[in-house]
Amino acid sequence: MRFFRYSLLLVLTVSLVVGCSKKKEEAAKLEQEILDQDSAGQQMADTTAGMMADTTAPVLDASAVPEEEPAKEMPGQPEGSGFTVQVAGCEDLAYAEHLVELYADRGYEPYLMTSVIDGQTYHRVRIGLFDTWQGARSLQDELLNRYSIETWVDKVDSMF
Repeated sequence: MRFFRYSLLLVLTVSLVVGCSKKKEEAAKLEQEILDQDSAGQQMADTTAGMMADTTAPVLDASAVPEEEPAKEMPGQPEGSGFTVQVAGCEDLAYAEHLVELYADRGYEPYLMTSVIDGQTYHRVRIGLFDTWQGARSLQDELLNRYSIETWVDKVDSMF
């Protein structure tokens, strides 16, 4: 029984030593590859710097600049007082515009309202203007049931 234990211990020790030496060889090989890449990268940077010093600046062609797309016209804020359903408030204007387009495609009448609070600009995506809180609440329930989004009803004083 002792012989078996010592044999097993010897086999495990030899396996460990052999395994560790293979790992050391792999680590040394990897380290050498990294050093080779660093020196090749430095040579390329030196070559590029030399080439850049020898060339003159290219002449820029203004006709290569693409034409700007016309600005998208966002639906305006409705006139009057009442209640509206706010579906989002975000700092990213492009995302807010995307949401306005999304809800317009879904058949709603969204609009974008921008506010600056403590120096931070917020873009609020809102839908509709209702005379009563119940009308806005009905839309809020519809949006929750159809799209599983949490919204809130906000009172809007006369915008104009």
